[in-house]
Amino acid sequence: MLFTDNASCVDNIKRGYASNDLANTIIRDLFIQQIVFSFAIRVNYIPTHDNQLADMLSRGQHRKFIKQNPDSIYITPVIPSYLSHLINTVPSLSQ
Repeated sequence: MLFTDNASCVDNIKRGYASNDLANTIIRDLFIQQIVFSFAIRVNYIPTHDNQLADMLSRGQHRKFIKQNPDSIYITPVIPSYLSHLINTVPSLSQ
């Protein structure tokens, strides 16, 4: 299950189509992965005020997130090569 405070993202994934070519590619790949690996993804809207921890990460507030969640661990994401140019690396948190 995926939760997001982006209503357009929820609508696009549920519809299986977006007006943006890159978003369409990602949605298509998401559907293909569900078929190939026999799993289902459900996407749900979550209000922004209920999504503050995720917002910290998406806005680069990694240190603040770690301070509020000291037991959290970093898991290296698996990113398709054609999307790797879109991903920002997490800055060093040891400083």
